[in-house]
Amino acid sequence: MVPRCTGLEKREDEARKRVEDARSKVTGLGAQTAENPAASLLGPWAATFQLAMLLGLPVWLELAAPVVLAYGFAPLPSREEAPKRKAKRRKKKRHPRPPPAQPSAKVLPLKKAVP
Repeated sequence: MVPRCTGLEKREDEARKRVEDARSKVTGLGAQTAENPAASLLGPWAATFQLAMLLGLPVWLELAAPVVLAYGFAPLPSREEAPKRKAKRRKKKRHPRPPPAQPSAKVLPLKKAVP
């Protein structure tokens, strides 16, 4: 933190006292005062806070404008749809096969020739 000059602090206190005296004289004459409720909480930062609130929206719009212009307000692109599969073919019913043909004659195996 930057050290402050005691003379500067003394002048600030005197100025605050003068403002309070002038305000009390004016209110004594019947004037109504309206104080910023944030000033009591923020102290010397009240003016900075008020300036930040006034400039907050325009600054935010300036910062957000490139994003809005780049992407726009359009919804995000949807996923590509997977190619549709062809419908499965139904299996054709096959008729039962006829049983294998029975040999009409008895077949004998060949004999080996004996030398």
